[in-house]
Amino acid sequence: MQIILEQVTDTLRRRILEQAHGPGEHLTIDRLARELGVSQTPIREALGRLQGEGLVVYRRNQGYRVAPIAIHEIEEMLECRLALEPFAAQRIDPISSDFVGRLEAIHARFCAAMAAQQYVENNAADREFHETIVAATGNALLLRLFRSMDSHMYTMRLFYYSQHAQTQDLEETCAEHGRILEAFRAGSHAAAAAALTEHLHRVKGRVAALAPLFPQ
Repeated sequence: MQIILEQVTDTLRRRILEQAHGPGEHLTIDRLARELGVSQTPIREALGRLQGEGLVVYRRNQGYRVAPIAIHEIEEMLECRLALEPFAAQRIDPISSDFVGRLEAIHARFCAAMAAQQYVENNAADREFHETIVAATGNALLLRLFRSMDSHMYTMRLFYYSQHAQTQDLEETCAEHGRILEAFRAGSHAAAAAALTEHLHRVKGRVAALAPLFPQ
């Protein structure tokens, strides 16, 4: 039963993050159970988990819906990430060649997906780049905090690129990730933290400029 619950949760999370279920969409337990070939119990429990992650909302007599994208929440999450990620960069000890190699591979995927306009893959690589940095601290709580925020960022990025794709923004992100990577290659915690801070401030600026695109 636990394995089924984990599988159902992962499937529903992926559907929401990749916008197979868009913001505000009503999630019917019976329909989802039929689609996934399971009983209603794991669907209900999985939706409860995703509610805890902020990906769905529940209203009495209305059921579950995919959480809407609120621009002010995205801005607040970026403020939190500005505190969390540079802190994480300074806690990676040691900055190993294996860690740098993983970042290099992810960065290459990001840039290749950008060139091919493969936004889902590009988005996944973007998220993995940042998550790899936080995970390298070995601090499980820090990683959970990051994941609780970045799910919303993932959805926001896909919504944006489905509405208003701009290669220039991706090129800027690619260059900013490159500077973060170069700092880690040089073994400098301070430079990596500074590059992350600059990158996230630039992301904040891009999000603020795009506010009219998002549901109010």
